[in-house]
Order: sequence, then C-alpha cells, then structure tokens
Amino acid sequence: MKAPKIFKLSDITKSLQNMILEHYNGYFWIQAEIAKLNFYPRTGHCFPDLVERERGKVKAELKSIIWSTQFQKINEKFKTIAKTELQEGMSVLLRGKLNYHPTYGFSIHIYAIDPKFTLGNMAKEKDDHIRRLKKEGLFDLNKQLQFPLLPKNIAIISYNTSKGYADFNQVMRQEAKEFSINYQLFPSLLQGDGATKTLITQLQYIKNNWRKKFDVVLIIRGGGGDVGMNCYNDYELCKEIAEFPLPVVTGIGHSTNATIAELVAHKNTITPTQTAYFLLEKLLQQKEELNLFTLQLKDLSNIILNQENEILKEVQQKIYNQLRNKVEKQNSNLNNMQLLLDKSSLVFLSKNLHQVEDLKKIISAKAKSIFDKAQTTIELQQKNLLYFYKNYYLKREFELNLLANKVELNSPNQIFKRGYAVVMKNNQIEKEVKNFKSNDLITIKMYEGEIEASVTKTKVYES
Repeated sequence: MKAPKIFKLSDITKSLQNMILEHYNGYFWIQAEIAKLNFYPRTGHCFPDLVERERGKVKAELKSIIWSTQFQKINEKFKTIAKTELQEGMSVLLRGKLNYHPTYGFSIHIYAIDPKFTLGNMAKEKDDHIRRLKKEGLFDLNKQLQFPLLPKNIAIISYNTSKGYADFNQVMRQEAKEFSINYQLFPSLLQGDGATKTLITQLQYIKNNWRKKFDVVLIIRGGGGDVGMNCYNDYELCKEIAEFPLPVVTGIGHSTNATIAELVAHKNTITPTQTAYFLLEKLLQQKEELNLFTLQLKDLSNIILNQENEILKEVQQKIYNQLRNKVEKQNSNLNNMQLLLDKSSLVFLSKNLHQVEDLKKIISAKAKSIFDKAQTTIELQQKNLLYFYKNYYLKREFELNLLANKVELNSPNQIFKRGYAVVMKNNQIEKEVKNFKSNDLITIKMYEGEIEASVTKTKVYES
C-alpha cells in the first residue's frame, strides 16, 4: 500500500496565500457593517470586524485592517461629509484588497470608505422605519397625550457632562427661580451604536418604576451630524418613545434633517435651550391665568360691595322720607288741634265770659300737656327710627365686610397659610383617606411649596 503524501501546514498556508495573490490581486468595492472598530490610539492602526447581517443574524464575517495613514484620511473625510467620525454600527461601502497571511489568516486591507453611501443607506432605512411606524398606528401616538398644565416634575435622559444638559441647567437656574421645578437625570449614551440600547433601557426604567412621579420626559443632548444622530432613527427606540405613557419632549441638536425620534415625540424643541424655554412658557402661561383669576375675583367682590352700597343708600333714603312724612303729619295734627282749641275758646268765651279766664288757663295747660306729650312721642319716634336706621346700616356694613373677608380668607394662598394643605395623587386632588394605599406616591401642596411623599400607613376614623 502506497504511503499517503504528507503536507506541512506552512505548505498549505503558502499555497492559499499564492492563490489569493494570483486570483484576488486587485481592489474590490465591498458592502459591509462595522461590527467592532478595534482602533488602537497608540499606533493609530484600526482593525475593524466586518459583518453582513440578514434578518438580524450574521451571514458573513471577516477581519480587516486600516493602517494609520489611511485611517486618518478616511476619518477626516467622514468628519467633512458626514459630520462624524467612523464608528461601530455603520453600514459602509469600502475599497480594499483581499489578503491572506499564513499566521493571521484572511483579512481585507481597507484603503478607502465612501461616506456618501453610509448617508444614503441611513436615509433609506429611516424612510422604511417611518412607513412602518405609520402603518402600525404608532407615529402620532405620543402626540395624542394631553400635556400637563404644570410640568413641574421632569425626568431627563441625557449625560451629566453633555453640553446640551449644561445649557438646559443654565436656563433653568437663571429663568425658573420663581417656580418649584423638580427634575432628575437618568444618564445615557447619546451617540453611536450603544446609545440606542441605553436610551431604551432608561425609558423602560422610568416607565416601569417612576411613571407616577413625573409629568414629562425630556431627551436632550448637544448638536451633531446625521450619522452621529442615526441612533435616533432606530425603530425600537422610536417605537418606545411613541408608546411611552408620558409626553416625551426632544431637544437633541441642530440637525436640519429631523430624526424619527423627534418626529414621533410629543414636542420637538430642537435644542436643550429651547426645551427649557418651552417648559418655562407653560409655567408662565399658568401663572398668568392664576393672576387673571385673582383679578376677576377682586372685580367680582367690588361689584358685589358696590351693589350692596347702592341698596343701603336706597334704604337710608327711604327711612329718611318716612321719618320726615311722619313728623310733618304730627305737626299738621298739632296745628289743626290748636286752631280747634282757639275756635272753641272763642265760642265758650262768648257764652260764658266770666269763666273765660279759668277755662283759658285750663285749656292752655291741657294744650301744653298735649303738645309736650306729642312732642315727646315725636322725639322718641325720631330716636327709634334713627336707631333702627343706624343698626340696619351697621349690620349691612358688617355683612359686607364679612363677605369681603370671606373672599380674601377663601383664596388658595390664605387657606394654605392657615395650615391647610391639599393632598394629590396622580395629579388629582383626593379628599378621602380610603383612596390611598401604602406606597402610593403623593404630593402635598402647602403654603409656598409642596412635599413629595410616599404613604406608609392609612387609618380611617369612624364617624
């Protein structure tokens, strides 16, 4: 039996190397995705892992090499055209040579990458995602939510060193001093392939654990190019924003071509600075409405007081007229009585002259007594009428003052100032203890502020 021919491993690898050099010695344009960049800053070389995916699964994979000189040129071209550096997750069209090394195996030496292809591929993918969201009825879902009248509790998805977050903080510190605004940062990557996952994770974390605490969610960051913001065109991220149970406001940069995340959000304010002013505008609008309500309440109180004053004036005039008529009537009766007495005296005097003097004295004394009694009665009636009028006027004045005090005391600020408070759950005022359960998040509105608390125990008193 003839012994089999034995090859050395180096013979096989050398043969493969010669075959590659013979049949694949030219340049090729290759479409692939950069799964991992593998850039080494010390040397400047880059060793990207290239993949081809089909329905989310890797169909092909190959290593590649970009030497430092080519990498600098490619990166500069990307920054000029796509406004971003070469990064993981990009779909690229590259120009390179196939190479085989006996020790390191197959690889592609990359000499150029077309950034325009990457931009075009992203645009097509963006249009596909928009059509899908509209077909599934999700595109305008978040916009249909009612925006809170007082957005005071805010969840912010950003990064603590982001320029956009710093701009937002600066505006709020300078312009929102008179408002009690509470906001909490949920840190997330804001650019690149890893941003999509962390953004979705933070949105789901807020939805599952903090939904009842916040009124609105902000996603803010500084500006960037189309490629750097491509993560905001991701279907899963945009679906999460569209279905989010709270209004989502975006302020993610100066890009002229709005991302899908901005299109499906409840409100897109472009920059974090505009996001801050948008919230302040909502608060100032409510402040103006409260001031207008206060003015209307004061005007209504003045109208009521003026009406009551007019009624008092009418009553005063009526009492005065009645008193004057009564006095005039009594005076007329006295004058008639005096005339009658004078006439009777003359008749009696003519009949019985000798008794005139005595009778005159009696009549005079009686007339004086009647006059004095009538005068006393009139004076007493005058005093009674004046006393009645004065008491009636004071009573009406007291009632008006009491009404004015009630209007003032029943204003919201005065009620809070006396120690009362309003307990709210889910932005609704609750009046009964039985509506609360343990661990419920509540807001207690008090004078000059409010308290966020959690219910630890409830007790209902029997009436």
